[in-house]
Amino acid sequence: VIDGALTGLNISKIIVAEGVSSVTNSMIAPFKSTLTKVHLTGITSIGANAFFGCSGLTGVLTLSGVKLGEGAFASTGYSTIVVSNISQLPARVFKNCSNLTTVVMDGVTSIGDEAFMYCPLNNDMELASVQTIGASAFKYTNLEDKTLKFASCLTSIGEDAFANTNIAGANFYSDPTGVNSAFAGADVLATAYTLAQGIQKSGNFDLIICGKQTTAGDTAQVGAELSEYLGI
Repeated sequence: VIDGALTGLNISKIIVAEGVSSVTNSMIAPFKSTLTKVHLTGITSIGANAFFGCSGLTGVLTLSGVKLGEGAFASTGYSTIVVSNISQLPARVFKNCSNLTTVVMDGVTSIGDEAFMYCPLNNDMELASVQTIGASAFKYTNLEDKTLKFASCLTSIGEDAFANTNIAGANFYSDPTGVNSAFAGADVLATAYTLAQGIQKSGNFDLIICGKQTTAGDTAQVGAELSEYLGI
C-alpha cells in the first residue's frame, strides 16, 4: 500500500488483505480520528507511531510475531493487550493508553523507554523472560499493591522505570543495574520491602545503618518497616 493512498477517505474499519505486510503512520494518519477497528492478520511490521492517537480503537489487541515501531499504539483506546512471539517492545509503544489496564506478555525480553508510561495498569504481569527494562517504562502506572517478580535473566532497569507506581514491593533473582533509581516515588512500604529483599539476598548481616528520614518524604518510617520485614 502506497503512503497517502487512502487520504481523504472517512474510514472506520480496516481489514488488511493477504499480501500486505506493513502498516505505516502516513497510511493511518488521515483517518485516525474515525478509526474504530483494525484486523492485522498477516502483518509483520507496524511502523513508528502507526496508530498513534487512534483513541477509537478499543477492547482487546492481540499481537504475535510482529515488529513494532516506537509509539506504534501510543494513545489508543485499548483496554487489554496480549503480546506473544515479540522479543522487543520499543520506546513509547503503548504510552498514554488511558484505558489500558491489562497486559499479557509472552516471550518479551526487552521493554523500551516509556513503553507503558501513563497507562492505568492493574494486573499481575508476567515478567519471566524480561532482560532489560527502559527508563520510565512503567512510570505513573497503577501498579498499587502489586509485588513485582523479576526473573533471574534481568540485567538492567532504567531510571524511573517504576517511579510513582505505588507498588507493594519487588522480588529480584538477579543483580540488575539501575535498581537504586528505578523505584523513585515509591511509598515507604515498597521502599522497605525492596531494601529487605536486597539485604536478604546479600547474605548474613551484623549491622544495618539507616538515615533518620529523607528531606523529600520526611516520613522517618523506612528503618522501622525494614526491621519488621527482616524480623529484627
